Parts: sequence; structure tokens; C-alpha cells
Amino acid sequence: MENKIDLEKEISLLKLIVINLWKSRQYNKEYISYLLGNTEIGEFKRIAESRIKSFDEINVELLSFSSQYVSNLLNSDINSVDLSTLLNVDPTLVNEILKSLKEKK
Repeated sequence: MENKIDLEKEISLLKLIVINLWKSRQYNKEYISYLLGNTEIGEFKRIAESRIKSFDEINVELLSFSSQYVSNLLNSDINSVDLSTLLNVDPTLVNEILKSLKEKK
């Protein structure tokens, strides 16, 4: 039963990451278009404002799992800003939680 729960957590996490990366990519694509002069400032601001999303809430357990899972998946440490982007969570909060988790070890 525990393996099934872990698999469900992994699948949910990966779905969340893909969705957040897709939204980030869409914003970056529009920003690049603006920088290249293909989009006027007013149009870019309209698009950017339509894509603005507040940060999601996250609990310590999910953040800890996510950090470990992503680090293992990438075979590399992940910093709080990158993890924040993947999870759409405030980077300051991510940093504080990860710091407190490291201190507990």
C-alpha cells in the first residue's frame, strides 16, 4: 500500500511540475517576443498580467518530499529558487523550510 501512495505522490508532483514549467515557458516566450521587438509594451503587459498567478501553499512534508524527489531525479542538488519555480511556491518560504529541515538533521 505504501508503494502505491508513493507512486501517487510522485505522479501528482510530476504533473504539478509539468504544469508550472509550461506556464513559466509561456510567460518566457512572450517576454522574449517583447525583448526582440515583436510585441509592443502594452500588449506584453496585458499578456503578462493575464498570466500572473499567486504562489501556491505547500506543507512541510510535501516540500521535503519534493526537494528530495527532484534532487534524486536530477541527480543534483536543487536550490530554493529553482524548486520554487517548479512548485510555484514563494522562494523565501521554500528557503526557510529547507533551511529548517537541514537544521533538524
